[in-house]
Amino acid sequence: MLTLGETNAYQRRNDLDALRTFAMLLGIVLHAGLSFANVPWVVQDIQRNDVFSILFAAIHGFRMPLFFVMSGFFTAMLWKNFGLKKLVKHRIRRILVPLLLGLITVIPLQNWIIGLALEKSFKNKREIGATSNTESNIWIDAKLGNLNGIDRHLTKGVDINALDRRLGITPLCLASSSGEIEAVQFMIQKNAEVNRKNSDGGTPLHCAAIFGRIQLVDLLVKNGADVNVRTNEGLTAIDAAQLDMRTTLFVAGILDIELDGQKIKENKQRTIEMLEKQGSKLTKGRPIQKGGQIKKKSDNLWVGLMYTPVLHHLWFLWHLTWLLSFFVLMILVVQWLPSLKYPEWLMSLSGWYLLLVPLTMIFQSFMGSGGKVSSFGPDLSAGILPIPHVLGFYALFFGFGIIYHVCDGFDRQISKGWWITLLIGLFVIFPFGLATTFQLDGNSKINSFLSVLFQATYTWMMIFGLMGMFRKFFSKTSKNIRYLSDASYWLYLMHLPLIILSQIIIQEWEFPATLKFLLICTVITAFLLLIYQNLVRYSWLGALLNGRRNLKSNPKID
Repeated sequence: MLTLGETNAYQRRNDLDALRTFAMLLGIVLHAGLSFANVPWVVQDIQRNDVFSILFAAIHGFRMPLFFVMSGFFTAMLWKNFGLKKLVKHRIRRILVPLLLGLITVIPLQNWIIGLALEKSFKNKREIGATSNTESNIWIDAKLGNLNGIDRHLTKGVDINALDRRLGITPLCLASSSGEIEAVQFMIQKNAEVNRKNSDGGTPLHCAAIFGRIQLVDLLVKNGADVNVRTNEGLTAIDAAQLDMRTTLFVAGILDIELDGQKIKENKQRTIEMLEKQGSKLTKGRPIQKGGQIKKKSDNLWVGLMYTPVLHHLWFLWHLTWLLSFFVLMILVVQWLPSLKYPEWLMSLSGWYLLLVPLTMIFQSFMGSGGKVSSFGPDLSAGILPIPHVLGFYALFFGFGIIYHVCDGFDRQISKGWWITLLIGLFVIFPFGLATTFQLDGNSKINSFLSVLFQATYTWMMIFGLMGMFRKFFSKTSKNIRYLSDASYWLYLMHLPLIILSQIIIQEWEFPATLKFLLICTVITAFLLLIYQNLVRYSWLGALLNGRRNLKSNPKID
């Protein structure tokens, strides 16, 4: 994955090297746009646009699967050309060691910067609210239950149903979240809309339900709240009430709301029972939880190790370590039992790769809590233990990369009609995938099946299309591409803390979202390239990431 183009003759697969670089740099684009998208992220910019939500889905749907295909290909190449021992030594030095270094440097820095983001968000909400004009304090007053303050802002002409520009939430929703019954009653009397949606599609009923505000749930329902209205992710109020405590506490932290954990758990169960009686329906058949307690993932040690996100964006290095271990074990078994061979007859069949879509659908069907939450693309697995269906998902792409290395002639098949593949994938399959994934009406089973089908098809069409395009245009040696290939690993390892910090700095700038997005991408990339060239490339760190370099020559990679 890291120095990907070696062979015995030191000939590089320039096209795949360039494609691996493209996948790495797309990670910077993806993360830079998150603060402008209507998706959960630690920094919520005042300028947001659904274009960035679509951009996120489009990139997330294929980028990491593509990267694991490349990793599988070059793992097989290194093993074939250098043997198992050198492969293991190479991968430990280029994958496991950088991961361990990142855990004591990059990850703590990122956690500290995330803390700054949350602290700034809390401070802004306490002091000035969401904007700098006359609307600024209505959300704070609503959250604090300050009726005089709310009335004062309404007298000045503030829209009681306006969305906070940072959180995308109504004053009524904030009051419902914090349990301010009198404030909710007052605002309803002042024509606050009980079914007014936030930017995430949630309503005041969702806000009350997630925190187990029983009296407010009852009050909102009696005033016409729709118990089955769904968020952008397809969650009803009863789904919100069933969210685990870790998620509940995270949302409370974003809103700066203090909770009594034990009381909230008890109230959540009562809220579920109340909403069930009111006819609230669960998303896609999720079972009602009984027994007076809401089960949380951290109650189980193994599940806690899977779902506690300690690795952040370095998770892929840990997954590669697991997959390399499986690969080594497989090779050892084959060497011990030489009669075992891969099915060459299957690889010789025309169109064998069409099996990839149904195989991918198996793992894709487990994403989004098994279809209970609408999400496009693979789940994140950043815990100490990889989530099984996520590891299996990437193992499929890693395995395809290995098969791709041994299949002569497959390059020619991929090269044919690559541009048609890309066009259909981006402009036909992807839109249908989004529509079926976030479809809120109709037959949920049909939508679920179509969503999984379109997502799996989109992923492979983008992979094959991009492989064909890069084989067409990037097969020749290029010093610039080679340099970016070396630098991209450093850029990806270091980019996320700096991106979050830059998002914090420009969060309240009154500039268009596109301009701020381009500024983040340009400045962070240029800064990290400057550091790479002057401090990393010819240092011990550069040797660790990309092999030895010196200022006078560029020797062959060890």
